[in-house]
Amino acid sequence: MDAEVVIASSFCNGRLELCLPSKDLDDWSKALDSLAAGHSICWMTDLRNPEINIEFNTQFSVPLITVEDVCGSHTAMAVPVNLPDGWVDEQRGYLERVRQL
Repeated sequence: MDAEVVIASSFCNGRLELCLPSKDLDDWSKALDSLAAGHSICWMTDLRNPEINIEFNTQFSVPLITVEDVCGSHTAMAVPVNLPDGWVDEQRGYLERVRQL
């Protein structure tokens, strides 16, 4: 599946294209389980796509999301994001819709 990671803040913007095989979708499902339990995650660590980290317990009062282009420019962007209640369940819904395609 062709996809895109987009990060936008008032300071800078970033966009990376990626390809997600079914294994990445399975890994995202497991990552969502970890996030729901309050654990930090690192997703797509195979050096094929950008690496995505969601960290709790940082210097910020909200999770810090970092996207690093490990296979291309080696540029990273980190943005603290206030994830609303129900965000993980919303992501699970998106994942189910993608799998139905």
